[in-house]
Amino acid sequence: RDLGFVTLEPEAFGAAKAISIDYAVMEKTTRAAVVPVSCGWSDVGSWHAVWELSDKDAQGNASHGSAVFEDSRNCNVTTDSALVALEGVDDLIVVATADAVLVSRQKDANGLKRLVT
Repeated sequence: RDLGFVTLEPEAFGAAKAISIDYAVMEKTTRAAVVPVSCGWSDVGSWHAVWELSDKDAQGNASHGSAVFEDSRNCNVTTDSALVALEGVDDLIVVATADAVLVSRQKDANGLKRLVT
């Protein structure tokens, strides 16, 4: 315990079953409440969801970091530092970090899961 927080030991946390909070906690408690709300919630569970929530240019392109779009539509670029330039492409996601680059179709919801597997 530290300042009111309980921190698990790394070994105990690593041994915990990887299940959602719904199953792990919410279905087992009698001390929870649900309140209706309308706040435009998105769990941002995909790069496509990030694009949907981002500000876009007139061609539907969104960027977080340095990006240039030429004759490109509905693309989403996230980059740590390197300039990403897209030319003549549609519906792509590009994520560039210091050690890896991901290029994927914008609407392929299962593509990243297959790639990670």
